[in-house]
Amino acid sequence: MKKKYIIFLAFLIFFNKTYSQEINVFEILEREVPYKSLQYTLHNLLQDYKKYDNEIFYKDEKYSVRITCRGEWGGSVWFTNNMTGIEYSCAATCVKSINKYKGGYIITASLWHGSGSSSILKIKDPSKMEVFLKPKPREEIIKPPYYLEDLESKSRKGVETLWSDYGGFMINFSFVYDDVLYHVVEKEDKTYLARLEKGRLIEIGLLSNKSIWSQFNLIQFGKNHLFLFLGKPYSIRGYIEIIRDKIDLVWYSRAKRQY
Repeated sequence: MKKKYIIFLAFLIFFNKTYSQEINVFEILEREVPYKSLQYTLHNLLQDYKKYDNEIFYKDEKYSVRITCRGEWGGSVWFTNNMTGIEYSCAATCVKSINKYKGGYIITASLWHGSGSSSILKIKDPSKMEVFLKPKPREEIIKPPYYLEDLESKSRKGVETLWSDYGGFMINFSFVYDDVLYHVVEKEDKTYLARLEKGRLIEIGLLSNKSIWSQFNLIQFGKNHLFLFLGKPYSIRGYIEIIRDKIDLVWYSRAKRQY
């Protein structure tokens, strides 16, 4: 019994050491600054955001991808074949990031409603998904022709669920660096870097003692350059920027009250 306990303890020490070392791959800088000190920079970033935040959320040589989110009424991801124009879709509420990784598209989705929910999905071949057919409008005089949920996909055909959780971890977004898929997640109002191992989301290090909740879409300026405003469009709290192995987390001492 004692021998088994020692072996188990040694495993835990090795396991924790392995993952705690992994956070050291990144250079993390968290700081709080007056908004005015970054006013010019923020103005330029907002212009970039408006340019990138259009209908196309993700694009590669084969597909152009858009996303829709109607909160508790559902959300979808829509893959349009660039050659044929056929659009395939599946349910995903609400998409935060898309990464092409190890033979498929990794879809990260979170819904910040109630106790919250998050999921990580894998789509190997979008053409195996459903082609959405818009339903006939409702013939009710005092009600709209469509309810919000009518215009969202309900299908999970051609989709593999790698992980999902309710009321626990919330995923802000995912990204690939050095052929490893990382997830920026929140738990109990703190932000962590995590990895998915055998169906479990494992924290590998603390990014911030604050929540980096955001209503903005993630911007991917390049292969290893990600940017996300924090907060709401009418109250920007700061931003997180990842350039290769550098993670820059900036908080404004007073939120910007306009967008």
